[in-house]
Amino acid sequence: MYPINSFYTITDQTLYIRSAYQAIANTEIEELKGTRYVMQSVQHIIEQACIQNGSSYQGRATAMQALFKLKQNPPIPINPAYDLYAFATHSPRQDQCVWIITKHIKYIDEREKEAIIQYTNGKVLRIPMSKRRVQRVCAYLYKYHLYFKNPVECKTSKVFASENSLSSIKDTYN
Repeated sequence: MYPINSFYTITDQTLYIRSAYQAIANTEIEELKGTRYVMQSVQHIIEQACIQNGSSYQGRATAMQALFKLKQNPPIPINPAYDLYAFATHSPRQDQCVWIITKHIKYIDEREKEAIIQYTNGKVLRIPMSKRRVQRVCAYLYKYHLYFKNPVECKTSKVFASENSLSSIKDTYN
């Protein structure tokens, strides 16, 4: 068993965060070099990461919903300066929710209605989402990144306007 920490901060080493389903730890964090267990809840880790980077979770969620006209479970820009973006596989209030940090995704495959995320370090995660849905979320995050990298160009080019703009971004994650 790995040591249990009381506190965790999302870093550029974080791959995903999920409930631990163990009596001695609330949350399991997979990193590039191993697994950590902490006492904090998954939602508390996400909230603290957002606050440390200038806004609350709710503020970032509301911004993503407004920018992309999303109704629920928007992807969250944790720390765009370090390319730390996350999305939830389910409602964040559900225990089976896994928060995927997108920085080290190498490619996405699909088998039996599950997305299979392959990371740059060779680790694999199966999640109950379609490949198309994961690609869509990643496309929104990429457009968000472009929007703040060059907001004048993005606002005038209607990068947020159409479904067709998603298809050109999907190739990045194939």
